Amino acid sequence: MEALGIVAIILSIIGVFTPMVGVLFAGISGLLALFSCKNRNSYALAAVILNAINLVLLSPQMFIVAISSRESNFFDMSGFKYFFWSILLIQVVGIILYMKNKPSTVV
Repeated sequence: MEALGIVAIILSIIGVFTPMVGVLFAGISGLLALFSCKNRNSYALAAVILNAINLVLLSPQMFIVAISSRESNFFDMSGFKYFFWSILLIQVVGIILYMKNKPSTVV
């Protein structure tokens, strides 16, 4: 599961620097991190937090399109809102899973 966390953080870093496709990288990275958050992987937590920051703060145009009620004249953005919010929900679920699981104790 450590490898999934490392791949997740690499994809989230690539997603920060990739315009427009970074949201897709955040979704893939979030799913990989979600699978490894069960084991309290710190790489997965870092990837999830980086994805959430990327979606909300570093992609302001994407966030504005997702929260706006106005439709675009040029593009059909109706499905994008559901896509954006589902990817953001994946990040929130990853943080909740990380906080919910207890750390493993070595005896």
